[in-house]
Amino acid sequence: MRAPGLKARIRAAMVLAGMNAEALASVLGISESTLWRRLGNPDTLSRFELKKIHQYLKLDWEDLMA
Repeated sequence: MRAPGLKARIRAAMVLAGMNAEALASVLGISESTLWRRLGNPDTLSRFELKKIHQYLKLDWEDLMA
């Protein structure tokens, strides 16, 4: 189970990177509604999606996998 604060950390990183949900969803190859659904339940994020989030938002891997 991933940390419950993951959604907040990803949203904060999006703001710092100047990236909106539509842009992040595009990077991940999913719709914006799917992105929000997965952020609402971080256990549904795939390893591929976590790796892309790590790369584009420059989040620590340990934070994503916690």
